[in-house]
Amino acid sequence: SGRFYTITGNTSTGLRRANILNPDFYLKDDRQWIDPAAFAPASNFFRGNSGVGIVEGPGLMTWDFSVRKRFRFGEKRDLRLQADVFNAFNRANFSNMETNVSAAGFGILNASGPGRSIQFGVKFGF
Repeated sequence: SGRFYTITGNTSTGLRRANILNPDFYLKDDRQWIDPAAFAPASNFFRGNSGVGIVEGPGLMTWDFSVRKRFRFGEKRDLRLQADVFNAFNRANFSNMETNVSAAGFGILNASGPGRSIQFGVKFGF
């Protein structure tokens, strides 16, 4: 599951939760996660009818792998080789979205998590 977002909008009295115009608001496009036409800022005297955390963002999925091999040399010496791969399949994990209806980039996913990372290690014990 992804992160939950609360949709807000600017009014003359401050920032308030937005009104839902269309309950089928998910687009789940490449970057446009929610439909901007499905929400509108609330009026100045009322709270919006959208709930807290009503929008669920894209889920997080990473595959991490580790390989280790130890070679013994006598009773007291050994050599350990290791390789670690984080986010092995290099999946884009989007992590941030503009949630203000009044903003220009509303509903657009604008950040992603770390890409693939590989590290190698050698340890000699004596």
